[in-house]
Amino acid sequence: MSEKLVLLVLLGIVVGMLHGIAFWRRKAGEAAYAAARSASREDERDRYCRMAVMAGHRDACRMFCCMYPDRFDDRHPLKPFKFRTHRNKHWKSMFYKLNTRFYTQECKVGCFYII
Repeated sequence: MSEKLVLLVLLGIVVGMLHGIAFWRRKAGEAAYAAARSASREDERDRYCRMAVMAGHRDACRMFCCMYPDRFDDRHPLKPFKFRTHRNKHWKSMFYKLNTRFYTQECKVGCFYII
């Protein structure tokens, strides 16, 4: 019974700490965003805006996108992933090399000839 109680107390402490971390991260994001809005120089605004973006402030993300539209011209909001056309010609040999540790010697020789 006491092991369960200790586990629950530790779990409560961890949840409380995570809540505190999230609270202070949110407050740091708000402070950095306010500093970015009131900064007069471009390099200060850029630095504070990046700090707010790293803290997860949504308005700072929008501000950063508006500050640098040339970086986001090729981004399409409805296309979440940008796939590059890369063709791996040696995928069979890569698969063989990655998985040889599970094969016996006879299987290794057979698989090598099949590939």
